[in-house]
Amino acid sequence: RHSAVNVISLTSDGRRRSTYYTGEKVMWNRSLTGDTPEWFFAAGYGQVDETDLKALAEIFASLRRRGTKICFDPGPWFWGRAEPELMSAVWQDVHCLVGTEEELSPWASVAGPEELAATLLNLGPEIVVVKRGPKGAIFATGKVPPKILPTRRIAGANTVGAGDTFNGRLLCGLCRDEPIEEAVSAALQLATDVVRRSRGVLGAFS
Repeated sequence: RHSAVNVISLTSDGRRRSTYYTGEKVMWNRSLTGDTPEWFFAAGYGQVDETDLKALAEIFASLRRRGTKICFDPGPWFWGRAEPELMSAVWQDVHCLVGTEEELSPWASVAGPEELAATLLNLGPEIVVVKRGPKGAIFATGKVPPKILPTRRIAGANTVGAGDTFNGRLLCGLCRDEPIEEAVSAALQLATDVVRRSRGVLGAFS
């Protein structure tokens, strides 16, 4: 009863029907117990509001003081529920900000994806990775200007779990100290492979 669960059923022509159980509020402060991790990943979910962002701000700051690097995917959930100023303050402690173009665009009023990555980078993160679905991904760092990594559009694609697959492989690369372009490229490739197999995230296990 505690965990959020999203059940997605697909018709034969690829249309989705989702049933979402939001679960209970996350007790973010539990993240500060136990050993100090090298990386800490946090993501938004359906029940978040400004109190969650304030809690994450404290946790990110505390972990950064211990030497932990932060990877944060806010998702679509915080927009309209938290003040942009607070989100910008949170990003000061984020090493890698990742999200889709649609999810990140509301936080920066710019014309295109490259401008989006550059603008978000100036708000505090050390790395920004923008997922663009069939258009690939863009990344930027303080030393590397926004760079587009393309992928191929897959006909009849099953995209369930593709974004989470991307995040998982990206975080794996960051933990391995891979060059950021290598990590993003590998994340994009694995997400594309999942989509290509027409089984969604289940394709990662075949």
